Amino acid sequence: MQHENRTSILKLALRKFDQDQKLKGIIKELGIQEISIHGKIENIISSTPIIAIPIDDLPPDLTDWTNTIRNEARVWVISKYSLNGGSEILYSIPDEAIYTDGLGSDRGDYLPTGNLFHLLIKKGLLNDGDTLYLEYGPRGQGKLRFEGIARQDGIEIDGKVYSPSYAAVACIQKTGSQRQTANGWTMWRRQDGLFLNDLYHQALDMTKDQQ
Repeated sequence: MQHENRTSILKLALRKFDQDQKLKGIIKELGIQEISIHGKIENIISSTPIIAIPIDDLPPDLTDWTNTIRNEARVWVISKYSLNGGSEILYSIPDEAIYTDGLGSDRGDYLPTGNLFHLLIKKGLLNDGDTLYLEYGPRGQGKLRFEGIARQDGIEIDGKVYSPSYAAVACIQKTGSQRQTANGWTMWRRQDGLFLNDLYHQALDMTKDQQ
């Protein structure tokens, strides 16, 4: 919250942008002009910060603690899997912008941990086999339409099922883009045009009504 800290963060972010050509390419694809980067970062930093907590479990006292602070806190439950006698470690990380518990938020968003995409099907907001689509094109080029199939555990692309975000990246890279990340929840749409993120919030409302 200190002005000098915000200034330091702004300088570090601008230095990173200036030195990272790959990052510049991603910003360009998003349609953001380089001249406006300073102002956009400054606006983000000047807003009220959100506390992000990645954790492997959701203890009750964590909720109690977040109620004592003034800032919004969001929790991401990270699952860890040990394979081959511990020689390989896999982590299950929730998709971007989909947090486990909106602790301290005005919405009070909450969904139980687990496969959130499966929840959309369970709530009847999607059906297994439904066609989903996204439209994408690198800056300066026309957008291409990509289609995927809704499955219990994610979106099927070329015979393989991925999380919404990874499925979006797979489609984006088909255009020649080098992007490694994407928020599939704000890119994939149902045939009526609703984003998965819209369906997610509908699921939230349905879950709260049942509590």
